[in-house]
Amino acid sequence: MPAYSTWPYNEELLKLRKKTTTTVQVLTHLKEKLQFVQKDNEVLGAGMESLEYGLMSKRENLQQLKLERDKLRGENGRMKVGPEGICFSFAQILYA
Repeated sequence: MPAYSTWPYNEELLKLRKKTTTTVQVLTHLKEKLQFVQKDNEVLGAGMESLEYGLMSKRENLQQLKLERDKLRGENGRMKVGPEGICFSFAQILYA
């Protein structure tokens, strides 16, 4: 009779051990995945910093180009307008 009284307990113990083993394997997998993702994030973060530096440089260059464009646009406007403007003077030379 003692063998029959421990039988359900042994079966329950085997189920719990299997469940524990499965849980440990899942946790181990998750830890490994977390480490991989953290390393991947570090690599991507370094790449992003490089891209942000390049973007900042391009923005500064764009700002300088816009200032130069506005300056040239103003000079061009002054040359075309008025009796002393280049276009007016050129037309006078041609048709004089």
